[in-house]
Amino acid sequence: MPASTQAHGDEHPPTELQREVPSTMKLVSSKADRTEHPERTEDDKINVIMATHTVDDKSNLKPSGATHEEYVGADTRLPEKEASSQADGQFLDKTTFHPIARDNKACKTINVPNEILFMIFRLLRLRDKLSVRLVSKPFSELGAGMIFQSFVFKPNRDDFARIKAVIACPHLVVGIKSIRFESGTIDIFHVVAELATEWSQNYDDMLSGTPWSVKTETRELSAIVEYTRWNSAWRTLQQDYKDLELLVSVFRKLPCLNSIVISRKACSFKNKSLINAYAEGSLTSNFERANEEFATVLAAIDVCMRDRVTSLIHDELPVTFFTQYSSMMADLTQSFKHLRILHLTFDATESPLISFWAGFGAVLRSASHLIDLRFGFNPLPRYATVEGAWYFSDEPENWYLPLWKLLGRFTFRQLKRLQLDGLLVCEIRLVELLTRHNATLQHLHLHHTGLWEGSFRDLLTSLRNGLTLKSFNISGHTRAFHAPNEYWRIIPDQSLIPYPCPTRMRYYINREYGEFAIDRPFSYHGIAHHLSQFVLLGKDWKLGVGHAHPQPDVNSHSPDCEDCWSIDREEIDRGWAAIGEEDLDTWEESEYKHLVPGEDFQPDDDVCEVYDEDGYDNDGFNRFGFHESGLHYTNPLIQPEDGSIADGALVALKKEIIKEIKRNIPRYNK
Repeated sequence: MPASTQAHGDEHPPTELQREVPSTMKLVSSKADRTEHPERTEDDKINVIMATHTVDDKSNLKPSGATHEEYVGADTRLPEKEASSQADGQFLDKTTFHPIARDNKACKTINVPNEILFMIFRLLRLRDKLSVRLVSKPFSELGAGMIFQSFVFKPNRDDFARIKAVIACPHLVVGIKSIRFESGTIDIFHVVAELATEWSQNYDDMLSGTPWSVKTETRELSAIVEYTRWNSAWRTLQQDYKDLELLVSVFRKLPCLNSIVISRKACSFKNKSLINAYAEGSLTSNFERANEEFATVLAAIDVCMRDRVTSLIHDELPVTFFTQYSSMMADLTQSFKHLRILHLTFDATESPLISFWAGFGAVLRSASHLIDLRFGFNPLPRYATVEGAWYFSDEPENWYLPLWKLLGRFTFRQLKRLQLDGLLVCEIRLVELLTRHNATLQHLHLHHTGLWEGSFRDLLTSLRNGLTLKSFNISGHTRAFHAPNEYWRIIPDQSLIPYPCPTRMRYYINREYGEFAIDRPFSYHGIAHHLSQFVLLGKDWKLGVGHAHPQPDVNSHSPDCEDCWSIDREEIDRGWAAIGEEDLDTWEESEYKHLVPGEDFQPDDDVCEVYDEDGYDNDGFNRFGFHESGLHYTNPLIQPEDGSIADGALVALKKEIIKEIKRNIPRYNK
């Protein structure tokens, strides 16, 4: 497996040792990363297994006894003090094996360093790890630390009760090095809208009564049942990550914890219609809750484990975080000083303000010990039009990032791995940034990259001459706006699954690259490989007009542009000097900002249907299903062609889905 993909795989970013020893990483990738179920990672499976145990069922969480101990003959116990306070790589003790005597001949005792046994455990699949733990108590204790390497919190599961039960078992606690908070949710109103939109395309076929339609209806019913179970658990638990005291109490009891992951993109749905609905209509616009949760996590880190956390990852951090918490930023950045790995993917619905870049730049400069850095914009490929990156924008120049203002001349002295996502920059400043790190930088990935000035051919030539890279990857929307024939949509050389990303979301993310494959030749698989070979091996440049994307519209940019915006350093300097004059009230204004708590529905409230003061919903129908014109939504005369009435099939599906969801949720049947 190429080193460039290991930081974005199914499990965890590789350790520094694994990065430096490719052969070891290859073994781990080929064996340890295998799962028994293609829809679950190892961490997901063990979290699902342990979720079936209640808090009171602690006997099932304790290390198993010495069922076969006499047969195997392993009798050395791990020192309890070390087992409960040190990571597996720090154990110095050994396990002693007494082979069974044969023919009355004594056999030599075998002492195996526990480090060797840990290496073996890492190569085993989860099923095998659990089986080996049954062999003897020493194996049970050794293997316990390999189970919860990442503890996952989900909104539909009482994970604070689960972590309390796990903490009661020292041999389980020693293995928890990472916590992943999955905070993404989707309410009834949005799931109904998205499911109805998808299913309305086949509504007439569903009414035909054919075997195919029955199968389709069964699959759709299973989606509703799965969602109602998830929704009932979510609403009952009301679990969020905004309780500072609770988070501090958890962090303090996990002595080996050094990695925090927050994911708003992760979802646990199995039904593909639900996955699509989640990606299209999840509460990603609820910036306030997401910001408060991240600020609470940072505050908890600052209180009790500032010098222990070396890895911090967020896959959808609202851009408003750095303006909303600007007064606290000096204190919050203390949590970044000891980081070695920082991955921040931002969420936006419009182009970011200078104050966002200034706040983020201060955070970057405080994390001076980074060896692995990833940042930028990488929204899920939605069908709905959301301006979440430069390549979705009609005015891409508004997304331009002046790198010399973001970091100045700051240099990360130990940076080895860098990935830039969804950034619009210029060739000269990007070359300056990268070549400043030529002494340490080994792995570079440019994803969804735009150049407002310069060309990719010149950029990659400079990288080839100025850097000594072990891996180089380029993928996604790749465009030099004012260079000839440099607009590609590049399919990655290997699977580009962002970390963290549950396996069930893979097909959704890869859908974007499936669409790329249709639009050949400018997005064929070979472009990524060719550009990588150009940089790493000095191969000739072979791309030309035949490989380039045709100009997307009549107003597109080209080398002959005369009236488009040009980069003016003095103008940019003046803009950054006037940061305090920006209007933050209208920028990224939340659709929930005007709501009054206690009077209006809030983002996480139960909302099934919304009616105006006259009693009609957005489609013009009242709660009894009648349109303003007097027609019922089941009336076949309802057609969308004239634009006066919403699509009858869409409205009918919404009503039926809402009815079925309410029927399956107990709180609506009281």
